[in-house]
Amino acid sequence: MREIKFRAWDKEEKRWVKGIILDQTGTIYISDINSEIEQIEDIDIVFYTGLKDKNGKEIYERDILYYANEHLKKYGIIFWDKKQARFCFDLILKFNSPKKEDVRNKSNNLKQRDKMEVIGNIYENKDLIK
Repeated sequence: MREIKFRAWDKEEKRWVKGIILDQTGTIYISDINSEIEQIEDIDIVFYTGLKDKNGKEIYERDILYYANEHLKKYGIIFWDKKQARFCFDLILKFNSPKKEDVRNKSNNLKQRDKMEVIGNIYENKDLIK
């Protein structure tokens, strides 16, 4: 059985928040030890995939991963595919060529995660996906 975990990104404050409370209506609140309960409007909740990278770091939805060998470097973003009901890897392939062309390709291959490394996420590291 997979461990159910998630993180929450406050889009307005641009930070990870702790102490998330979700009521029956789907309204999201935060509760900090030093503050009162406060409603949050603009938040992204990302789920833990149940997988870890080569360094043992947990892989969450919207994390950016890196893989390299002698022929190519792979960068990608983890996302939830509703049609397949599973986490997938949206690849950005960087070929070792003078042009360094990018080719986008959706892949379901997370089998090589023991060779992959979490290098950031789309919220804190937007420069990695440009």
